[in-house]
Amino acid sequence: MKTVGSILKNARERRGLSHKEIFQAIKIHPRFLKALEESNWNAFSSSVHAKGFLKNYVEYLGLNVDEVLAFFRREYDEKKNAQKIKSVIKPLSAPRLVITPGLVLTIATVVFVALFFGYVIYQYRSFAGAPILIVDQPRTDLTVSNPLLNVVGRTDPDAIITLNGQQIGIGEKGTFSAHITLAEGVNTLNFVAENKLGKTNKVTRTVVVRPEAQIATETGEVEAIESAKPKVYEGLEVEIRVGPNATWIRVETDDSEAFEGLVAAGVGKTFTAKEKISLRTGNAGSTKVFVNGVEQESLGGEGEVVEHEYKR
Repeated sequence: MKTVGSILKNARERRGLSHKEIFQAIKIHPRFLKALEESNWNAFSSSVHAKGFLKNYVEYLGLNVDEVLAFFRREYDEKKNAQKIKSVIKPLSAPRLVITPGLVLTIATVVFVALFFGYVIYQYRSFAGAPILIVDQPRTDLTVSNPLLNVVGRTDPDAIITLNGQQIGIGEKGTFSAHITLAEGVNTLNFVAENKLGKTNKVTRTVVVRPEAQIATETGEVEAIESAKPKVYEGLEVEIRVGPNATWIRVETDDSEAFEGLVAAGVGKTFTAKEKISLRTGNAGSTKVFVNGVEQESLGGEGEVVEHEYKR
């Protein structure tokens, strides 16, 4: 029975050619020439590979190409060679993660760059945007009977806080607090935070001071408390009236601290001492002073910080 291999081998031998000579002519390695003459199709990676070499060999030997290819198609078992290819190609296993110094350095660099740019963006927003302003105390729409009030809040550490035009000190973390004396009735507290770029944030709180001004009698009737006549004080008496704006004041009586805090507009405070009273105000234009009932000269202009001492 004729085979492709026997046809090729007989034709080569009739012409007295060796595999080496044919290799030099058509550049097909002797190993593949021998496989073609033995019909060993497993030596080729695919039918296309085998058919290409076969066609060149047949044409070189001067044989009928169509006739030899017909024998090839009969012999070549496509399924057998397909299974061979599948067995050669092994499934790829999942790559294993190997931790190396280079990998650790790369991850650390990426994390550092991400944190750096995140910090830059945060700082830019903090610098370019309006400062935060949170007033924890007092809450809005508050009604109290005691005119003394403690205000507490938070802002950016580099911001400036003012309450009704008076600056309030800020801690390292941006916290602030102040004591303020309110006037009877409705008090509007305007908090303003301003950063270095002039960006501002505002918060307003309303506090109503409603003192106990009436006392119920045993019969159920209510009688007004009679205003007491002014007492004549033998030592030194200083009355401070605040307005039209709020101001921060500090008062010492006979070298002892008597008061320090923010006083709302419309509020008056009286201090007594045996020998002297020292006053420091953060807004001289809104601070009026009466000594033993006599109004004193103006301490200064609006927003001016002034210190003064009154003696008996």
